[in-house]
Amino acid sequence: MHICNNMTMKQDDLKKFQSICLGVKKTFSDKAWDFDSRFNSLLIVLDHHGMKAMMSALDDEFSEKWDSASIKKASKAIKKLVKSLYGIEHGQFIYSDENEDHDLALFAAWWPWGNGDSVSLRISIFSPEKKIIDSIDVKKYLVEWFDL
Repeated sequence: MHICNNMTMKQDDLKKFQSICLGVKKTFSDKAWDFDSRFNSLLIVLDHHGMKAMMSALDDEFSEKWDSASIKKASKAIKKLVKSLYGIEHGQFIYSDENEDHDLALFAAWWPWGNGDSVSLRISIFSPEKKIIDSIDVKKYLVEWFDL
């Protein structure tokens, strides 16, 4: 276990996040996932053939799904996450699963391309105050869970 700013990471939360990631990964285990250092996240680009199956997997695995209208009802942590991702526009979705303290969340950002034929999906762990997990550990866990 890694200690970050004198706060112990919540192993049960990470196990839950790992389970969600493994559920998402099995939908497209043959697809190329990459690490996107710009957003410290995993990235996959899907064409229209894979979008429906992936969205179904995200709907099954994550407890929340936010769009540009519903985001107003999200927790402060998820609103901060969306702000860090430069907002959410019509047609985009943020899937999330937070721990009970709202200080750690797994999220998936569904960003369709302008042409409508492709979508970028990013998955990462977010800590609104950066006290629970640092970017190095986020990358370590995601790379491990997705076998990159």
